[in-house]
Amino acid sequence: MIVKILKRKVNLILCLILMITFALNFSSCATEPPALEEVKEEFISLISSSAEINQLFFGEGLPVYDRNGTEEEKQVYSTLGSELDNYQCVREGSKYLTVESMKTAAEAVYTEEYLESVYQIVFDGYADDIMGVTAARYYESNDWIFESMLYEPLIEGTRTYDYETMKIVKPSTGEYVNVSIESELEGEKLTITLAFSKTENGWRLDTPTY
Repeated sequence: MIVKILKRKVNLILCLILMITFALNFSSCATEPPALEEVKEEFISLISSSAEINQLFFGEGLPVYDRNGTEEEKQVYSTLGSELDNYQCVREGSKYLTVESMKTAAEAVYTEEYLESVYQIVFDGYADDIMGVTAARYYESNDWIFESMLYEPLIEGTRTYDYETMKIVKPSTGEYVNVSIESELEGEKLTITLAFSKTENGWRLDTPTY
């Protein structure tokens, strides 16, 4: 029940930021959107890359040293303070060993506006009247990345997309494009709309893809 409430809370936060971003992007003078052929490969690359970021933030996360595992794993925690009892150390050799590296990877896929709310949930934690205090999923200290033991994944599985069904839909402009595309998650098919925003570093996803 708690996980379901948390999922609704996270989705509400993300929906609010997306509504604000959407309004801002269409408040200025619109220009004609690009032809799909001009942006399709870049959009496909972003969608494909987003799966890893989704799992990093809201899915399986990173491999850790089990506090209740082997003696070698337990030894990792021998010098840590009790304030980190609810966290486990991310394993050396993991693809992401700093908060900065996670943010760099995420910002190559998603807009900074979208990620602002995600970062609050993942790296800062938050508090509300329903859930109380929810700790950050990842915490960096003393050259270690720690992952919360209390965090329950908010997404399961990976959504797949039929890229042949992609089409640009209204409202879209030269700077902000909405794309309709058929997808499937755990046997359930759904046509969804993904938003892409043009930044100084290229196109970025402005909606979640999970």
